[in-house]
Amino acid sequence: MIFTDKKLPLIWDKMERGDRLDIDDGRALFDSPDLLGVGWLADQVRQKRHGRRATFVFNRQINPTNICVLSCKFCDYATKEGKPNAYVLSEKDILDRLSPELREVHIVGGLYSKWSFDDYLNVLRVIRKAYPHIQLKAYTAVEIDYFARKEKISIREVLQRLKDEGLVCLPGGGAEIFSERVRKALFPFKIGWSKWSEVHRTAHELGIRSNATMLYGHIETIDERLDHMMKLRGPARRNRRVFVVHSAGVSTRPNGDCGTTDLFHRRSQNHRCLASSVGQFRPHQILLGHRGRGNMFHGAPLRRGRCGWDHFGRAHYARGQGGDPRGDGPGPVGADYSGSGVYSRGTGCAL
Repeated sequence: MIFTDKKLPLIWDKMERGDRLDIDDGRALFDSPDLLGVGWLADQVRQKRHGRRATFVFNRQINPTNICVLSCKFCDYATKEGKPNAYVLSEKDILDRLSPELREVHIVGGLYSKWSFDDYLNVLRVIRKAYPHIQLKAYTAVEIDYFARKEKISIREVLQRLKDEGLVCLPGGGAEIFSERVRKALFPFKIGWSKWSEVHRTAHELGIRSNATMLYGHIETIDERLDHMMKLRGPARRNRRVFVVHSAGVSTRPNGDCGTTDLFHRRSQNHRCLASSVGQFRPHQILLGHRGRGNMFHGAPLRRGRCGWDHFGRAHYARGQGGDPRGDGPGPVGADYSGSGVYSRGTGCAL
């Protein structure tokens, strides 16, 4: 590879030796004018881990309610009880959104004060009874912490009871950006890195796999993005149950635009190079749309093949553009996070 940025060969030398990149390397990757060169570096990490495979998942997102006790400043989804847009899904509503060809259900929603922990458990029971073959990915660390505090039980007990109802892995939501500055400014009543990592660490101890999310494009700095990824690569190196980092753009711009294609690619490339211990990176197509698909060729071998009923994405996108950002083409059905090209029982959410 011929680099046009003289800093990239030095970074490539470190990567070839197996040395961990530091925050200065991360800054250099973000600032590099050689977008193709950085993409090539990211692709070397991807190919080393996954070869020529690109995996897909055919899933459905279920958001049981948008009523939430929190009021995060960036959230266009949550509302309060009594508002015209407030809803709570019934068991029939949930099952009406599912179909036999699905291989995963992703369940996240509001923190509804009138629901007990058993009501949230019942969502899993209903789905598992009707579709026992579907993998259940449910409830973020924010929700797990809320259940534990509301029921006055331990995080471990919450996770064990969820696992007993069929939980395979945790989604990555609630991570947002692991910056106390950002947390205090945008979601001061939400958990931070310490509690989020405790929930995921406990899940791993129970054999539950997990994901992580980075929500970017708001008030965070490049250094805060880099710090976020460097925090994640430690647990990923210690425990092979941290595998998938989902990246989603969010914006406070009036038109709802999450940024440029260059930003999408640069962010994906940088994180694939910086956190090589993380198993997979997946751009969230529901928020990135068609223009973000090039991430697959820049270090992100995993992309959600087809997803419906994402109320979070629709709410954010509708505020700015009044439309539906979902792509219209399914990925090849028959591949999941295992990367094997076939559905495999109990593989959960990652390699």
